[in-house]
Amino acid sequence: MFVLRIMSGEELTAKKLLEDKGYKVLCPRRLKVERNRTVEKIIFTGYLFLDTCSISDKDYYKIKDTVNVISFLNSKYNLSETDEKYIRLLNNNGKALDKIDIYFDKDKKAIVYMNDTDSYLNTKNVIRVNARDKTITFRFNIDDIVKDVTFNY
Repeated sequence: MFVLRIMSGEELTAKKLLEDKGYKVLCPRRLKVERNRTVEKIIFTGYLFLDTCSISDKDYYKIKDTVNVISFLNSKYNLSETDEKYIRLLNNNGKALDKIDIYFDKDKKAIVYMNDTDSYLNTKNVIRVNARDKTITFRFNIDDIVKDVTFNY
């Protein structure tokens, strides 16, 4: 999975342009209540995730020449396999995510369940589970920027 830096606020436009060129692009979104109405918010503003294992030189320049694409993320900031799984989970097959399926084992440890693959995810990204508010917070490190994302469960 490759990470693309995108002009902030133009993520959905760039996603549509890249999909029109034939690439599978992930742009995780979540539903958030603001001023008594529900709105879609992009989780990782300024970033898109290109879901492919490798690209050719031709593809690289084709993607880089797309409007609103700034650059590819440097290879020293590669995503771990666990981060990739969480990003696929948060992408929710292209729909905005409202809640995440969380189960607790007998030791009261949170287990994140991934619906589309029927498998459990490593919980190293989970930094906080608040049982009172029924929220879970994930931590991601992209481009040396730490991003904490909180969801309801």
